[in-house]
Amino acid sequence: MKLKKSDLKSRKKILEAFVKGLGRFNGDYVLCKEKGKNILLKDAITLVIQPRSEGYKAQDETKILLENLGWKKKEK
Repeated sequence: MKLKKSDLKSRKKILEAFVKGLGRFNGDYVLCKEKGKNILLKDAITLVIQPRSEGYKAQDETKILLENLGWKKKEK
């Protein structure tokens, strides 16, 4: 997951780097158990991106990340 300094100004490039970095993992991998329930990687991950440019605000990009990875987050 390597980004150039200039890539940090692009929400798309940051998201693509996370997709590439996490793409080798299985979203159904059990990270731990909580109160007897399995907690899967895809249910434990959250991605908030704020590009390094004036005027950009932090946005939750978790849904797009999971879609791009082909993982479906369990509805609560």
